Amino acid sequence: MFSHHRATAPSLAARRPLAANAADLHTICFLVEGVAECGVLARVLEQFAKRNLLPHRIAADVAPETGLLEVNLQMPRLTMEEGEQIARGLRGIVGVQAVLTSTKGYS
Repeated sequence: MFSHHRATAPSLAARRPLAANAADLHTICFLVEGVAECGVLARVLEQFAKRNLLPHRIAADVAPETGLLEVNLQMPRLTMEEGEQIARGLRGIVGVQAVLTSTKGYS
């Protein structure tokens, strides 16, 4: 049976030491394009879950022009290195055709 209470994931601050300064932290935005299959979406989300991360924004659509799955995710409070590591993992997923990243400063 399932319990009726939910355990909360530890905050990002508890998960790793604080960056040397806030300028080292960014909101990393990911745009993932791939084959429109539910397994691709699950594997994209797995890249965050296995790091105990929950993106603050997630949107998934099938583009009518191309028929490709487009997943937009935003993950705050990451270093550039962490964002690059996640992007490499996303690019290695079978069915993913492109991964684009951008950053927002965190203050």
